[in-house]
Amino acid sequence: MIQEKFIIQEGAIFIADSHHHSLYQNTLDSAFQELLQFSSRQIFLMGDIFDFLVGSVQQSLRDNQKTLELLEQLSFKHKIYYFEGNHDFLLSQIPHFKNICYFPLNVQPVCFDFGGKKAYLAHGDIFLNWQYSFYTKMIRQHFFIKFLDFFSFFLYPQILHYLQNKKRQKKMTKNTNKSTLTFTHTHTHT
Repeated sequence: MIQEKFIIQEGAIFIADSHHHSLYQNTLDSAFQELLQFSSRQIFLMGDIFDFLVGSVQQSLRDNQKTLELLEQLSFKHKIYYFEGNHDFLLSQIPHFKNICYFPLNVQPVCFDFGGKKAYLAHGDIFLNWQYSFYTKMIRQHFFIKFLDFFSFFLYPQILHYLQNKKRQKKMTKNTNKSTLTFTHTHTHT
């Protein structure tokens, strides 16, 4: 199999770790709507874009339906590269991703050309300890996903509650104000 040569182009946009969920953190929809106004370019989504989105867990897809539709609209205008994270995975088969170049965690890092130099891109969680690596493999297993989907009426709200509390604790320890997404565009002159 011949691998496509990936090139990072001038004006590319990178978004990572936004941990979006339509039920409790909804700034990503605004960002995606703004990006729809941009001229065609590359958009790199570097994992954990969603706080909890699993391709076979129907409730997670329903909860993020609007954002997934916006992402699909973006994919008609922009070239999107989506790097799977530990909060958003097994997404390659969902209909919204048919025009998106998707990289599961197990193929990361992926080599891109950047101005004649090699740039290896990945969601940062691939560099953690073996226990975490084992955990990420386990949560992607077919039996676990089926179990989660089947018992989503009970388990899914518990996972969301846990993630919301974790997010609140991080905010309290960092003592930060509400953040906003801003886009800047830089030009490179040669």
